[in-house]
Amino acid sequence: MRGDDNDDLENAHPEETIERSLEAAVARWRAAISDVFARYRLSLFPLKGPARSRLAVADAIRARWVSADRPRMEGAADSTERVAFFDDGSRGNPGPGGSGSVVVELGGLERRPTVVWGAATSLSQRTTTNNIAEFVGLHIVLQHAHHKKWQSLHIVGDSAMILGVMADRRTPRSRKLRWWYEKARLLADKCNIASWTHHYRQFNKTADKLANIAMDTKRGIVYDPQEGPNHALMQVVQDRITGDITRWLEGRDGED
Repeated sequence: MRGDDNDDLENAHPEETIERSLEAAVARWRAAISDVFARYRLSLFPLKGPARSRLAVADAIRARWVSADRPRMEGAADSTERVAFFDDGSRGNPGPGGSGSVVVELGGLERRPTVVWGAATSLSQRTTTNNIAEFVGLHIVLQHAHHKKWQSLHIVGDSAMILGVMADRRTPRSRKLRWWYEKARLLADKCNIASWTHHYRQFNKTADKLANIAMDTKRGIVYDPQEGPNHALMQVVQDRITGDITRWLEGRDGED
């Protein structure tokens, strides 16, 4: 069909053009509201007292608003391979800290990495320990994966202890860590985690840098590539992720 024929059809049925415009506007509003609640969630960590109930309320409202923001085909399976990295930071241990989380998609025969999401989470409580900050970083990335309905995620971190208890389903002895473990374990089961991999810190640079940014700025920042090339965290993430994901691929290929 020629271009002018398309124009004629649109002129003959202006209601369809209006409907598409309205659908696009609603989708933008849903995405904006989802982003607001995502940033609010980050501001609540570490969860203490009333912050837990506020988190539950925020998640309920967010789920209601964004339930239809991404059209899905019935029965369609998501076969995209995704790898998530997380890390902690605590200046003083205990002391004010931060967490970093990032998700990478691998596409094509070359498995070229594409960063699809990241977060720097500020943890201002002076009682924040390294282990709590690690669990927060893991919780944040699992919560986002569950929200996106991502399945079979690969999880990578540099805390052998936390990766060990998660992979082996061993409840931590510490009462403070037990609460975080149970939350993370529940989300991990919902996301059907495919693997838990330990990296040394030199191969977890992206999440580590995000944790340090959170501690330096004392605020939570969410990275979404759809926000454009000028996002504050874009260069930070892109400069470091290649080495991290290459190490993961080498390790996995070595096991095959």
